[in-house]
Amino acid sequence: MALAEQPAGHHGTLADCIRQLLAKPIKQISLYDIVTERQPAFGRNVLSPGVAAEIAMRKDFPKG
Repeated sequence: MALAEQPAGHHGTLADCIRQLLAKPIKQISLYDIVTERQPAFGRNVLSPGVAAEIAMRKDFPKG
């Protein structure tokens, strides 16, 4: 998984990338996407900040 930003992204687990994205200042979050390998649960390989926030709110999202 990677948090897509210029010039280099953050690489780690999907949970790590979501935490990195949500730690950004609110006005900057819309500038980022999470790029992942295509997975059946998502239907695409780029996750928007809105989708990332929905994933983070799930009860089964790893905390910390």
